Amino acid sequence: AQDWDTFISVVDDRAKEVFAAQSQELIQAVMEEGPLNGSNPSAILMARIRKAGGTQNSGRRVAKSKVPNGSAQTVVRGGRQPHVKAGQASSSSESQSGLHGLGLALCKLNNDMWNFDV
Repeated sequence: AQDWDTFISVVDDRAKEVFAAQSQELIQAVMEEGPLNGSNPSAILMARIRKAGGTQNSGRRVAKSKVPNGSAQTVVRGGRQPHVKAGQASSSSESQSGLHGLGLALCKLNNDMWNFDV
C-alpha cells in the first residue's frame, strides 16, 4: 500500500482536487487498487473514482457564455455535457438544429474550397 503523497504524485492538479474531495472510504478503496500505472495516471484515477461511485463535480469547470442572440449557454469544460432535462427539450432541439446548419455550412465551404472549376 502506498502513502497519500506517493499515490497522487503522478496525477495532475485537477485529479488531485477531485480525489481529495472524496470520502475517506472511497479514497481508501481507490488506493487499495494499487499504483496508477499507465500512460495517463490522471485518467486512471478519475475512472477509479467513477467506478467506486464517487463524485467528480469538483473537477468540472462550468462557465456561462453568451451566444450571438444574447441568451446564456452553459459550457462544461473537463467533463461530460450535462444531461437534458424534460423541460429543456426544446432548447436541445434548437441546439441540434443550429449544429445541423453549421455542419451544412462547413460542408458547403469545404466543397467550394476544393472546386477547382471556378
